[in-house]
Amino acid sequence: MDHDGLLILMIIILIVHMWCVKWPYLPIPPDSLAGVIYYVCDSSMLKDFERLSTLEKSDRERRIERMSRNYRFGRITGVSGKPRIGVDYGEGEQGYKLRSLSAFGFGVADKMRPR
Repeated sequence: MDHDGLLILMIIILIVHMWCVKWPYLPIPPDSLAGVIYYVCDSSMLKDFERLSTLEKSDRERRIERMSRNYRFGRITGVSGKPRIGVDYGEGEQGYKLRSLSAFGFGVADKMRPR
């Protein structure tokens, strides 16, 4: 097989793969404010961030860093008891360690500085 045939075969495999992959269902795009609100609402992690907006930025960053919580995105059972897709922390489950909520568009901490 020459190089052109190999390239065409690779392109065909990529195109077929695009239709065979099952992409996760996201009810709302997570890159908009409405998406951020949708994925965070009904989450038990909201109680961790109550009244943090009244603190100075440095105090707020320090408290969030001290929490050292693991958060995950996926199927959760919200505070209301209904299953849904969202962001929450799982007690005893493996999650992603976030040092701030900037990944979700909140901009809580620009950069965490080592102390």
